[in-house]
Amino acid sequence: MKIEVLNKAENEIELKIFEEGHTLMSILRKELFNDPAVIHTGYMIKHPLVKEVRFYLKTKKEKSPLKALEDALKKLEEKIDEFQTNFEVAISES
Repeated sequence: MKIEVLNKAENEIELKIFEEGHTLMSILRKELFNDPAVIHTGYMIKHPLVKEVRFYLKTKKEKSPLKALEDALKKLEEKIDEFQTNFEVAISES
């Protein structure tokens, strides 16, 4: 995956993310909206056959968009780890 910064300001960032689609962007966007410092986040895919996403994030002044993104990614990682643990327990009990 390659990421290109298109625009970076104090409280907003716009990225172009290559080789990704709705799967990652949807859960990332959902997790970001759990953060009260996030004003808006969204993404756009121009065409389903082109694996290129434009991602936008705007935050309130108390938190930078990079910090909000970092926090959301950590929370998603924790959820994935929890799922893996619960899955392994379920499989071992069956």
